Amino acid sequence: MSDTARSSTPPYNYLYRVVRRNENYRVGIKAKNPNANMTVFDHVALGAARRSQYISTSASLEAAEDFAMKSWRYNAGMPVTIVRMNTANLTSETKFIDLTNSSIRSLIFNRHHVSEAAKNKRAHNCARKFEEVLVEGKIPAECVRLVKILEQNHQRS
Repeated sequence: MSDTARSSTPPYNYLYRVVRRNENYRVGIKAKNPNANMTVFDHVALGAARRSQYISTSASLEAAEDFAMKSWRYNAGMPVTIVRMNTANLTSETKFIDLTNSSIRSLIFNRHHVSEAAKNKRAHNCARKFEEVLVEGKIPAECVRLVKILEQNHQRS
């Protein structure tokens, strides 16, 4: 991937994450496979089923809530936890890929063949709708705070 898409400067002061059921945010957050070599396109297009080196986050609480409501079908109706990560205290080794930026999305996603057009459109739409910012690196526990726990009957206000 182009280094122009990867930055050590956080694009937002706070990022939000819908916590996986098997993830304990109280000890920090790390990617499923920090040593993987998955492309950004595959991470976004193929979703959480793949074990990548990226941590998916949202730029706003509202986008994280939208993602949480979408995820209930995968979580058997269980409550969904959303955390807020303070990016100010992350080390310069932490890298960000801001997919809320349409130029960066185009740079990354438009390299794929026409045969992947449907996947490409889905990836663009998911990254845009859920205001996705990918993080490479560990997010320490002291940077993570519980924001809310959503029940399945939650309605956004």
